Amino acid sequence: MSRASSTKVSRPNEADAVITEVTAVTLPRHKRFLKGSGWELNGLSLSADGKIVVSGFHYNGKSFIDLYSTSKDKTKLIYSKEFDKYSNKPYQNVTFCDFKTGMIAACVADKLELFEIVASKLSRSSSRKLNGESRSVAVTEGKIFLGISGSNKILVFNQNFDESKSINLEGIEETEYPWDMALVKDRLFVITRVRGIGNRALSYGRESGSILTEFQNTVRRNPSAQSIAVSENSGLVVVLWNGDQIISYPFSENKPLLVFCLGYNVRRIRISEGQLVSGSIAGDVQIFDLEQLFNFNAMKRTLAHIISTEECEELQSYFGVADEVMVVTDARSENDQGKDGVTKNVKRAERLLTTFEQGGHFDPWNITNLRNALETLGDSMRVSILKGPIEGYSRHGKYHVTTIENLEAELKTKEKTWKFEKQQLNDTITTLQKEYEEVLKTTQNEQRKMEIQYYERVNSLEEKLRESEHNRLMEKTANLQTVKTFRTKQEAEFEKLIEGIAEHLTLGDALKLAKLFMLPESVRDFLCRVSLHETPGIRLLKVITQRSIINMYDATNLQKAFEILGLDIINNDFVVPYQNNVDVEQSRSHKLKEFSLDVSASCDSERESKVKYQKDSTTESSGEGASPTDESGNRTYGEVTAQSLYNRVSTSGGRHNSSHAEGIIGKEGGKIHLADVSIIVPPDAIIESQVISLDVIVEAPQSLSTEVKKTIMTPVVKLEPLGLVFKKALQLTIPHFTRVQVQEAYNVVSYSGEISDQFSNTTNNITWSEMNNVRTELHERSVTIDVQCLSYICASIVSHGTAASLHIVRVVSFIDGMRNTNEDIILTLCFCRDNDVEYNSLLLDYKTKLTLEQYSTLHLQSQTGSGDADFLNVTFSSVKNTYLSDNEQVVTKFSVAHICSASRVAHQVRLTKGHDSGNDVIDLKLVISQENQTKAECFLKARVKDLLISQESEDLLLDFQPPIFKPYEGLKMTIASMLETLHCHKLATYFGLSPAETDMVQNDEYPGRMLMKILDEREKIMPQKMSYLFHGLKYCHLDKIARIVLQYIEEHSGQTLDEKNHTPDTQTEKKAIDERNSKDISTQCSSHDLLPSPCRTNQAVQTVITATTITDTTLVKTLTEDVSNKGDEVHKFDLKENSIFQLQADSQQYGLMRYVLLMSLDGLLQINRGVLILPTQFNF
Repeated sequence: MSRASSTKVSRPNEADAVITEVTAVTLPRHKRFLKGSGWELNGLSLSADGKIVVSGFHYNGKSFIDLYSTSKDKTKLIYSKEFDKYSNKPYQNVTFCDFKTGMIAACVADKLELFEIVASKLSRSSSRKLNGESRSVAVTEGKIFLGISGSNKILVFNQNFDESKSINLEGIEETEYPWDMALVKDRLFVITRVRGIGNRALSYGRESGSILTEFQNTVRRNPSAQSIAVSENSGLVVVLWNGDQIISYPFSENKPLLVFCLGYNVRRIRISEGQLVSGSIAGDVQIFDLEQLFNFNAMKRTLAHIISTEECEELQSYFGVADEVMVVTDARSENDQGKDGVTKNVKRAERLLTTFEQGGHFDPWNITNLRNALETLGDSMRVSILKGPIEGYSRHGKYHVTTIENLEAELKTKEKTWKFEKQQLNDTITTLQKEYEEVLKTTQNEQRKMEIQYYERVNSLEEKLRESEHNRLMEKTANLQTVKTFRTKQEAEFEKLIEGIAEHLTLGDALKLAKLFMLPESVRDFLCRVSLHETPGIRLLKVITQRSIINMYDATNLQKAFEILGLDIINNDFVVPYQNNVDVEQSRSHKLKEFSLDVSASCDSERESKVKYQKDSTTESSGEGASPTDESGNRTYGEVTAQSLYNRVSTSGGRHNSSHAEGIIGKEGGKIHLADVSIIVPPDAIIESQVISLDVIVEAPQSLSTEVKKTIMTPVVKLEPLGLVFKKALQLTIPHFTRVQVQEAYNVVSYSGEISDQFSNTTNNITWSEMNNVRTELHERSVTIDVQCLSYICASIVSHGTAASLHIVRVVSFIDGMRNTNEDIILTLCFCRDNDVEYNSLLLDYKTKLTLEQYSTLHLQSQTGSGDADFLNVTFSSVKNTYLSDNEQVVTKFSVAHICSASRVAHQVRLTKGHDSGNDVIDLKLVISQENQTKAECFLKARVKDLLISQESEDLLLDFQPPIFKPYEGLKMTIASMLETLHCHKLATYFGLSPAETDMVQNDEYPGRMLMKILDEREKIMPQKMSYLFHGLKYCHLDKIARIVLQYIEEHSGQTLDEKNHTPDTQTEKKAIDERNSKDISTQCSSHDLLPSPCRTNQAVQTVITATTITDTTLVKTLTEDVSNKGDEVHKFDLKENSIFQLQADSQQYGLMRYVLLMSLDGLLQINRGVLILPTQFNF
């Protein structure tokens, strides 16, 4: 609220202070300006619509901007914002812009920023970095004038922050710089500053920069100018001296007009619309009326300060006032002998002027006698100075000098004019009122007549309509009962038909019919939702009935569909008998929607839609690869986003990418982010390109200590390849679920986990250690950690208070289709955030699975160090001894921290069928509890029959997906056909499969297929998660298969779109590429350090073979190098047609290295850049 105060502003015990009592409106001071808080006000500006903006800084480097609105009734603070650290003292300064309403220019540290007032809030519009720290800013005629610290230049910018010119100020010393400025027309008024102390007030030409006037203070000893303001309407320049004294001057003269004091430690003054606003260092902002400041008392006191003793005597002699008549204004003045002569003279002059006023020689309305008396003084210069206060009062005072007679005559003239105008106005009002009454009466009469005619016509028409409706109803009454009876009987027969057909339709049959009828994917997804009360067949028949494919009078479309699919038994038992009993006339009267069951046409349309999808996908991918630039025009490298992977791969893979992302990162750096987890690799952090993967571990590793588990507030992130060290630190951002409070302090501790075997996939033998001297930054929803080496990473957040929060998640259950009733059931339980975007994305990713019931909502309470409350217990139990026995339960613990912080958590459970093999219903009870309190309880029910799906139907589900999924399935089949039993055993050990699963793989007829199936079910591999398989194949020395996986990664990671899209169309281009590749292989130098880890050896002796042109008989030159013996020995070997060596001329791009594989009877040999490395024990 505003407050009006009568402020007596003066400095105690100071002889040259001028005392002025005025009424000021004080703005409410912000609570940040407490005593000793360190905040200071520095900037002040007024707008034409009554808004005031205040800015300042704190000594710790922060700054602020407050926005006030002023009116006649009240003033209030409408917006306040504090900004981050810029420098030690940012010196925030602001001003309103005249080129756009509501625009504010602010200079802080080395930046110039524009803010726009939108809905009573400030929004940063644009900014520009400056070559130096800004100290003052002013705006006029659409241009921004800026003063730089340590410089005598004024920089001028346009509205787009383009520097148009600079003004060199004359007379500025090396240590001086512009501290405050104001502009009017062609003049520039500047306050200079020297070493943090205000100095001079100057007037410059705005174009030339030459000094026009230097304003001086002859009233105060040791004056120091601090701020300046200009009133263009009154031609007034107001200068703030020493933080409390204000002196007004004319534009072009160094002549003080009026002097008055405002208070202590005033830093800025501004003038606008007849008001003067001052802001003190302590945050007090006051609004003064200029007319009240320039009053009669101010004129007298100013004159008393500049008049000399001799001039006082001359004035006393002019008015004929004796010494005995002079009024004593201060009783202590006679005894004031200790003070200087200036103070005594001021008091004498004040008493003299008061005596003249009381004697009637002059008054506030008539100061002509005082002006004439001053003109009688001899020195013309002194007369000009002494007449300055009188001129200022007469020009700007509240009571302008005039005669009483003129005022009275003017008042009488105005009264006569007002009386005449009032009489004319009354006569006009009377005439208009009479005319209005006459028009109103006429209009009302006409309206009544029209209403009567309207109601007569309406009644007549309604009577005719009732008669017509009655006759028509009587005609149809005879047939109504017959039609109703037939329809009721037909509806009952149709319901029996639907129930009979649905009982014999499986899920695969329903999917085939959906494809045949070309139903949209939403209907197909609806069919995959399993329910005990509604089978897929019933759902399908309801949909095609609603879409008018069949109705109760015509089921021929369904009959044709069964004939195409070979379901003749259903046709003969249900559809044909029903259709024969339908009346032909009734069937013709209810026509179906036109629909074609032409199989070839259906296939062609589907093929066209797939081709169209491929074109759209290719266009999208080409657009991404052809121009990998951001909005600023900078090229981006190596970025793999969760959304892009989802569009290219995960949409059809049945897996979600919130647990894994990967990409190829090169020397230029890049970014890999996965939902809320991201890692940024700076440029030049790595020499050669690497396949880097990011994996979010849902369940906390058992190797973490109990104390650490209680404080872990982030998911565990696995960065691979493990142990890879970068030259520069990587920025890893992990979400947390702690609700950060501003008033609380937090301690962030990051942990790094290392494993002895970098190819092992288990997390139980991880050694955790606290990461010291690592920069961490805590945000509201995430924490950023600098990482130098790839490993397992997690962080704990410890609050000195209580950090607790409530989270809402959705629980969704999925189930895999079954080939036969004796198979185990794989149930997938998923937790996702409570929003439709995450939920729809979850349903889309698990399209190839069947959905059980609707989702359930779960409220989780997470609190640091709450013991058992940090875990969520999920219990599966059997209700009717169907799957799992009565005394057997599956209890799984989930970390609340991971569920709340991750966007999605999934867990698979394998359900074994009970002893009673006759059961054909799944009836499970799912109980979710936290801290022994049940959070959710739901029943999962379904018929086993509805889960049966054939291989053809499974392929049909895959056909519903975008065609990008087929490379992934083809890759799995290719790898499975190339794996032998021994290879499968090694890979099973590498991926950490259980002994039972390993035996299942070895005992299967096709071990490769079984291994790929288990890895896919356990989500060890996914369409976007093939780096694990790549490293596993390299670890097991299966390099040929690893190359196939690497090619798949390059084609679907988005890193080599330019190279991939450039396919040579002619044989000439292919030949040129092959020659270039072979040239690169043969000409590059050999280096043992450049070899990958599988072919490195610690042995002292190696055999190096340099291969030349490969023909039927090839001459090979060998060089044997012994570390202990530096001698060289040359041997020659002939590679003949039936040699035991077989050269496979194939190459694959891997990062920046090229390899050619050479297979032999005894093992695998590798050529690295044209050099073949052999172990010493290899025997020719």
